[in-house]
Amino acid sequence: MRAELVAVITSVIDGVPMVLTAGEGTRLPSGPLQSDHQTMQSGMRAWVERQTGHELGYVEQLYTFADPGRETGDIRVLSVSYLGLTRGNAGEAGWRPWYDYFGWEDRRGGAPTTTPWLAALQRWSLEAGQPGAERALRAAVTFGLDQRPWRSDLVLNRYELLYEAGLLPESPGSTSLSAPAPGRAMEQDHRRILATGLARLRAKIQYRPVVFELMPPEFTLGQLQSVVESLAGTPCTSRTSAD
Repeated sequence: MRAELVAVITSVIDGVPMVLTAGEGTRLPSGPLQSDHQTMQSGMRAWVERQTGHELGYVEQLYTFADPGRETGDIRVLSVSYLGLTRGNAGEAGWRPWYDYFGWEDRRGGAPTTTPWLAALQRWSLEAGQPGAERALRAAVTFGLDQRPWRSDLVLNRYELLYEAGLLPESPGSTSLSAPAPGRAMEQDHRRILATGLARLRAKIQYRPVVFELMPPEFTLGQLQSVVESLAGTPCTSRTSAD
């Protein structure tokens, strides 16, 4: 077994939530787990700063991914993932918008009307039998269907439901999707790891002031609200005019 670090490094650049990627946007920054630091978190900070040149602000461990099927050749890979916040700069290589990977997560323009992928999800969720009833409930809760509220922090739940429904390129057996959900695929399970990081950050900004790690030294209340809305993917109930 081999252990590695996978980093979900997030920034907001020109008002757009971004993630730092590698491999032309097909994977997250990753590398072998080092043991030459006092803590794993300090090792992760040093590794990210060495690999990317970005000094991290807020850092939090996300999850350890060790599911079956995570092999490279004959070696099973265990990935320890971290969420890190930093201030990126426009024009730097590797930054990609969140919503390039999760097109269904940006609802600032309102909930989507009937789309091919959403119709396919609803057909899949309404299949006959008890499993179909459970699927229908999951789809309604995670995607805010049947007049249920949209919960912005259920990013991972929505990704996993679309994966299970066969509506993602990463889904098993999905060689030719007729109605794929909008979003760019990533290598291995890196889009799942990214979904985990986005879900954690969206939940975190509801009760901790971590958003300030993404703001410039000086900003207006209007700019702060715009950044919060861009991260949450939903508009605030009322807009402030303080600029």
